[in-house]
Parts: sequence; structure tokens; C-alpha cells
Amino acid sequence: MLTTTNEEAATLGAAILAGKAVGLYASIEAAAEQMVQINERFEPQAAHRAVYDEAYRTTGQLYDALCPLFERG
Repeated sequence: MLTTTNEEAATLGAAILAGKAVGLYASIEAAAEQMVQINERFEPQAAHRAVYDEAYRTTGQLYDALCPLFERG
């Protein structure tokens, strides 16, 4: 996982898209390369695999349980 120096990811994303839209950058990738600054990098630890797997299963169960609520809309 990477964290960035900019805490306002939505604003940065909008600026990246705007930079591409007005021709400041040839591509979204080029804009992101120039504008996104990596703060920290976190690597998964093999010793914690069971914890990661359980969290992933729980997330899937929550998603499945909540989907019907969003469909009622």
C-alpha cells in the first residue's frame, strides 16, 4: 500500500483530470506521475496472512449483506 503526501485524494484526482482535459498533460498517467508524491510504502507481512485473509472474508460478507440495502435506493 502506498500513501501520498496529499491528504485530499479527491481534489488531487480532479486536478489530474483537469490537467489532462486542458492539455497540460498528454495523458492521465503523465499527470499523475508529475502530481502524485509518494509518502510511505507498506508491504504485507507473511506472518499476518491469516489476519488479512479473515479481514478479506469479513469485507466480502459485509458487502454481500449491504448490497440489498443500496438497491432499495
